[in-house]
Formats: sequence, C-alpha cells, structure tokens
Amino acid sequence: MSGPRVSVIVPTRNRGGLLPGCLASFIGQSVPLEQFEILVIDNASIDDTSSIVAEFARRNPSRMIRYLYEPTPGLLSGRHRGAREARGEILSYVDDDILADRDWLRCVLESFDQPDVHLVGGPSIGRFERSEPSWMRHFYADVPEGRYLDSLSLIDLGTTVREVTAYFVWGLNYHIRKATLFEMGGFHPDSLPSALLRFRGDGEGGLSYKLMHAGRKTLYHPGARVEHIVPAARLEPSYFRKRRFLQGISDSYSEVRRLGGPAQIPFQQTPQGLEGERQGRDPEADRLVGEIQKAYTEGFNFHLHEVRLSKPLLDWVLRPDYLDDWSYPMELETDSDRLPDYLYP
Repeated sequence: MSGPRVSVIVPTRNRGGLLPGCLASFIGQSVPLEQFEILVIDNASIDDTSSIVAEFARRNPSRMIRYLYEPTPGLLSGRHRGAREARGEILSYVDDDILADRDWLRCVLESFDQPDVHLVGGPSIGRFERSEPSWMRHFYADVPEGRYLDSLSLIDLGTTVREVTAYFVWGLNYHIRKATLFEMGGFHPDSLPSALLRFRGDGEGGLSYKLMHAGRKTLYHPGARVEHIVPAARLEPSYFRKRRFLQGISDSYSEVRRLGGPAQIPFQQTPQGLEGERQGRDPEADRLVGEIQKAYTEGFNFHLHEVRLSKPLLDWVLRPDYLDDWSYPMELETDSDRLPDYLYP
C-alpha cells in the first residue's frame, strides 16, 4: 500500500482548548482515509496537548494521526520538523485555531492535479467570539479579487479558482509540494516567545517571495476554505499594535536579507503599507492608525538596532536556510524591559 498523498501539519503550543475542534475538522474530511495523515507537532506544550492527540488517535484508529514533540520554540521548528517527518508529497500547513470545511482537502488535492501548481491557498473566514468593533472596518484592504485583513489572517478572494501571487497564501492555510519546499530552502523564523523576538523573521512570506521570484504557479481555490477562530482579545487595538510591531520586525529581517546586511537600511520614521491608510477615517480611527503606525516603526527599528549590534544575530538572519538547524543562539535572549507592554497578554 502506498503512503498518504497529503501530510496535514499542525504546529501547536499550549492550545489544548482549540486543538480538539481543529482535529475534528480534519477527521471529517470528504477525501478517502488513505490519502492523508495528520501530524501534530507539539512545540514544548505544558498543557494537555499530548493526551488530546492520544485520545483522538484512540477514537479514530482508521486515521493516520501522529504526535511529535519538538522542544525548540517557534513556528519554524514545528514547520520544518513536520516537513522532515511527513510521508506525503503535499504538505498542508495549518494553525491550531482553524476549522477546515468538509471539502477543504478535496479542493487542495484538486488544485495539485495540475502538475505546474506548487502552492495553494484558500479563504480564511473569521469566526468571531464577539461582534467586530466598528473601527476595525478601516483596517480591511480591498483588492480587485476581494478583501483581506492581515492583522487577523482573514482573506476572501472570491468564488473563482484563480492564479494569484504567492503573497495571498498565508500560514494558517498553506499548501506546498514537499519537493518544492526543500528546493526553495523552506520557511523563515516566525512566532517566537518574547524573549527570542530578535530571531523572528518573515515566516512563510520569505518562502512565498522565493516562489514568486522563481515563477512558481500559485492557485487560490475558494473551496479550500477554513474558519479562523478570533477571540475577543484580538478585537482590541492592543492586539493590532502587537501585530504591527511584529510585522515591523519581519520587514526589517526581509530587508537585511535582501541587502546582505543592515548598513544601507535607515531607521524608519513612518511605516509603509498600513491598511487604514486606504480609506477615509473618523477621528477615533485616525488615533488608532497613529498608534499602529508607531508600533510598526518601533518593531522595525528594534530589529534593525539589534542586528546592527550583534554579529551572531546578523549571521542568523543571513543563513541560507534553516532546514537542518533551527536552533537559536540562546545567549542573545531579549530583556523584556526593552519591549513594549502591548506585546504581553
């Protein structure tokens, strides 16, 4: 019997309250059992993650469910450990706070039936714990195909299967050929504890950038749909500030890699590309956008300052890839006093 065609990879850390719903949405997929496996990469959780996965495996013996413990913190280690362990030719990366539609995986497989397709994405629709605040409408971005809100990882590009730029495929619903991932050098660092924020990179964005420049075809399939659970705490301005601080770090990382070092990069005075600048705003929205502009600038300048001062950090940023070694120079942990309060829950 041949192995599974798809490996669904779920990096997770201390999300025992959300993981059961996520896993249940995979158990209910409409594709045949033998076509996919589920890999849960436990990123050093201290909750009941391991027992939750064990119970799902016990209750669903016909499904291929594997639990893997990965002690190195950060999304990078979970993603690459999953790639190394996967038996499928297609890697389906998801977050642990999504719920996949019943035909989600069928639509992913349908997309990869085209041999020149290397990356596939689909809609991510918000499942809000409470109603969206009125100010949040100013942070959606409209594009010809639809709209998105990157601070909450929400995207809807319509009802048509279409070729898109790889930018529009995000890590909570990211499907790539395994051979392509290794050929392109894999992911960059992402989603780190606050003490390791100096080592944050541009995540799947860096991989997507390489795919775009290599001319690899990317498809958006409206049926590859997930719901993204959005708790009430993420519907606060402080969360948007946190996301923009982190985006500032990511953009500094991208620039340092692109230019081969930090010397030519000026410190930011105003950030680029904020969603709220695309629409008219009321005074309260203006104030919120100003806070978020400041947070982006703080994040960009924080990272640029750190990489200018530290040769080990610069070496980390300029690594050709992180496929075989995703460990951090731990002596470079960041003092929490040097980070803004809004980064902490």
